[in-house]
Amino acid sequence: MTSGEQRKREGISTAVINSDTKYRIRFNNRLAELVERGETFTSEDITSVVGIPNDKIVGALMNAAATGGYIKRLAYVPAERGNQHAAMISRWMGTSKHMERVLLADDLPIEQRVSRWFCTVCGQPASLEPSAGLDPTIGMGKCLVCKKPSTFRYTPPRE
Repeated sequence: MTSGEQRKREGISTAVINSDTKYRIRFNNRLAELVERGETFTSEDITSVVGIPNDKIVGALMNAAATGGYIKRLAYVPAERGNQHAAMISRWMGTSKHMERVLLADDLPIEQRVSRWFCTVCGQPASLEPSAGLDPTIGMGKCLVCKKPSTFRYTPPRE
């Protein structure tokens, strides 16, 4: 790998790590949906649903999916967004590698959430009940969404 390729990978990793966790999850969930359908798509098919906080993160997330083996480039096509002035963007297709989806707590009513324990770093529900401390409403563990050691706060069901 050349130093230029290495710097590109480092830049993509940095952009992905520093991006908004909820945006990244919504982006990847939409990408997984398009891959499951078996259709070809561009990044615009994703951003038309989840929005665009900045163009760099969109490219970084698409490159991360390609590098991870989830999608493969088929062709270059003109962009349809007006502010892109028909710039060439990639048309993609999913591979046979399965993409996991993550449900965001914000996207579900509290009654439908799998867990009532929520990470205090990213706000997402815990997939496993964290180990409880002295306070029964606070637990400790590693968040599977933001990948950080976190405290988790219990939210009781609404009456």
